[in-house]
Amino acid sequence: FAWAGNRTEPGGLFRLRRTTKPLVVPTQLHAEAGKLVLTFPDKLNRETATDPGNFQVKTWTIRRSADYGSPHVDERARAVTAATLSADGTTLTLDVEAFGPTRCYSLTWDVDAEDGSAVTGTIHGTVQ
Repeated sequence: FAWAGNRTEPGGLFRLRRTTKPLVVPTQLHAEAGKLVLTFPDKLNRETATDPGNFQVKTWTIRRSADYGSPHVDERARAVTAATLSADGTTLTLDVEAFGPTRCYSLTWDVDAEDGSAVTGTIHGTVQ
């Protein structure tokens, strides 16, 4: 559920920041034990998309407080041990060390599209 939102079901896209650059974000995201699966709207460059070093995953929990923002507790980097791109070049499966239910996670990527343009971004989420 988003911050102070009125949704009654979990899940969704809650915040985008406008820039002057084209927006290339995953259109689907699926999390399961040890894996994150992302589908992009356009084909990715196979060489950069299958390099696990182009992805960073962190997990943590938070301690709620009356102050703005909540401190990260037990923050850990999770190694991306493999990155596999589907035959059609749009769905990326990341094997993530010890990834599972977590109050907070971030996934950052820095890869190229098939045409060589940069595809970078960060997603924050919760996995229950």
